[in-house]
Amino acid sequence: MTTFMRLNRTLKLRILMTFIGVLGYSTVGSSMTIYYNHYLGGAITGVLLIISSVSSFFIGLYGGHLADRHGRRPILLIGSTISVAGALIAVFSNSPIFQNPWTTFVGFFSFKFWFFF
Repeated sequence: MTTFMRLNRTLKLRILMTFIGVLGYSTVGSSMTIYYNHYLGGAITGVLLIISSVSSFFIGLYGGHLADRHGRRPILLIGSTISVAGALIAVFSNSPIFQNPWTTFVGFFSFKFWFFF
């Protein structure tokens, strides 16, 4: 713990935000399989989860490439913006006004960008 306290304030904030984001996504994301299975069926849910997992790997590689090429800060800002937009899409997709599992998937898929950029 003392090692963590000696870190730069920005780095501590980034670690804390990543922890909260991963905790929140892991809590809700694991239940989304049941939600997708209920509305879309098992086969489509499986394909969507495969697409999500494989694309996460490639997004991580591409995010690293972009960070090397353009600098880390602009890429983090872009990834955070995409993540906020994805979270808003997911929230709107499950509101009483509009409920659509496809846009919910798009929102959660976009939300994952923040973790890999």
